[in-house]
Amino acid sequence: MAVPEERFPLLGHRPDNPRYDLDLASYAVTKPIRNDPDDPNSDWHWEPKEAYRALKHRYAHHP
Repeated sequence: MAVPEERFPLLGHRPDNPRYDLDLASYAVTKPIRNDPDDPNSDWHWEPKEAYRALKHRYAHHP
C-alpha cells in the first residue's frame, strides 16, 4: 500500500535535533513539521523555507 507523502513526509524538519533533520537534504521550498515531533502519530503542517520566500519575492516583482 502506498503512503501519500503529503500525509507522511519522508524528510521531516527537526530543528530540535539536527542529526535527524532530514529536511536539510531536501530540495523542497517548504518544510514538513510534525505538530509533536516526539509523537509518530502526530499530524504534519508545512512552513515556507527561505527559498520559498525568495521565489515568492522574485515572481511577485518580475512575473
